[in-house]
Amino acid sequence: MEIVPMNPNNMAKLLEILKKVRDLGELFDNYLKNVMVAKLCLGTHDLHKKGKITKSAYYISRGYIIAYYYTKTGELRVVKILGPGYIAAGQGFLNHKESKYNLMILKDTLVLEITYDQMQNGYAEVPGMQELALLTKEDLYDEDLLLAEMLSKTGEERIIDFYRKFPMLLTLPRLIQDKYIASLLHLSVPRLQHIRVDLFNRGLLPVK
Repeated sequence: MEIVPMNPNNMAKLLEILKKVRDLGELFDNYLKNVMVAKLCLGTHDLHKKGKITKSAYYISRGYIIAYYYTKTGELRVVKILGPGYIAAGQGFLNHKESKYNLMILKDTLVLEITYDQMQNGYAEVPGMQELALLTKEDLYDEDLLLAEMLSKTGEERIIDFYRKFPMLLTLPRLIQDKYIASLLHLSVPRLQHIRVDLFNRGLLPVK
């Protein structure tokens, strides 16, 4: 990860998202501007490892972060794929506990980072910041609920919903390997590819 100059537009977009949840005013805005750092991923790697305490949270300005783990039998399990406009933090970040998942950041992803210590200082300095953090955290944690929601839909519905959310992932070359998307959607890679081609042929992808 390389520290890069902060683009004011990226910070403005983050603040716009947060203000829609709760506007904490100029004190909060200035605190984030003072402590958050822009970082560019130079190569795909794990930001945080399963079983480790997560020390930072990230606003994704560009690119993707994948929350995943491997089962005891070595099977890949993708819990979430997070893209531009999302806030990513390892499970356990807010309460400073060990994460159940790995967070993998893809090459060329641009994030704004805030550390756990900076969050704690912000709670003391900015009234309402802790409550806002709880309201905006990305819920990676209830895997059973996520699974039930996914399996309530057909394979076609899962794929259409995914590419409605991330239409840029249909472009070639594909930014995320099919094995990660298939795992997230609880499909085999061949089935994902077969249904996707069929949806293209029927004009249902890209989603209009």
